Amino acid sequence: MDGQSTGATIATGDDVTHFATVKAWPAPGEKEISRVELLGPGGTILECIEHFPGGEIELEIKGNSLGGWIIARTFGENDGDYTNKAQQKVKHCALTNPIYFRGRKDTLPRPVTTNLKIIPQKTVGNKMRIISAAGEVISSGKVPRSETTLNVPASSRLEIDLDDGSVRKLPVYMANRNVRDLMDYLARGHFLKDYPESKPGVVPVEAFRIDEMKEALQTCTFIV
Repeated sequence: MDGQSTGATIATGDDVTHFATVKAWPAPGEKEISRVELLGPGGTILECIEHFPGGEIELEIKGNSLGGWIIARTFGENDGDYTNKAQQKVKHCALTNPIYFRGRKDTLPRPVTTNLKIIPQKTVGNKMRIISAAGEVISSGKVPRSETTLNVPASSRLEIDLDDGSVRKLPVYMANRNVRDLMDYLARGHFLKDYPESKPGVVPVEAFRIDEMKEALQTCTFIV
């Protein structure tokens, strides 16, 4: 997008025009790509080229002040009717990683924070660090002698230097049994008990239990 690779963040606005370059080729044994699409927030199809023989194509996209994201998606020669058949019957489909648009009215996303309660036992005085999901050190110090609560991103991890020279790495969100149960509810398919009418490959939005997850993330506890 505008000469930048996927994963990049690009400034946008209502008066900005962007140019997306997509490179794609048919799967082995196929003569064409039935659909080359650019998707935006909510799965909105912003642009679509049908019966693409393969190669490089440039598409024009209008920006907006709200920002968002965009990905490219392609379908195999015989999968252009993907909306009319089960997901498992789509033989060839490929998606790119996203490009992020940062609009003038957009606000930078921030991770949900949690109150991390650290209860010391065997590692009092050892060096410890809070590491962000991006690998940056948020804070550092030593394991306290008494119970301490830190407000940290739920996506971060606690690292403690152990006496034997190893490092104990503890993902913060995993310190909460309620969070793990909500994750298992999706990952292990337990949601099907509540939504038996769900089609294969489809997870109802309600099954994500966003409000319950947000509540569960309020407090996490580590005994270290």
